[in-house]
Amino acid sequence: MGLPKAVKDPRYLVFTADFTVPINFGKPGAILVTNLLSTEICLSEIIIEDSTDTILFPANTWIHSKNDNPQARIIFRSQVRYLLLYVIEVS
Repeated sequence: MGLPKAVKDPRYLVFTADFTVPINFGKPGAILVTNLLSTEICLSEIIIEDSTDTILFPANTWIHSKNDNPQARIIFRSQVRYLLLYVIEVS
């Protein structure tokens, strides 16, 4: 993961990361987030971009430090159809 970069608003930082997934992996429906910092952070969104697509994971949530709770948080992607199918299957 890259070092955080300040954006126009000094209250926000942008973290970047590069990763590789198998070509047949498909589009992710959720991301596990672990906060390795010593204090909690407010995560507004995760954006995954490649040469053909952009996937948005809106979060707007606080993520606790791994020191306080080692369990990762699950952030789901912004796709109403996916969420409705999940809710219907669970019911």
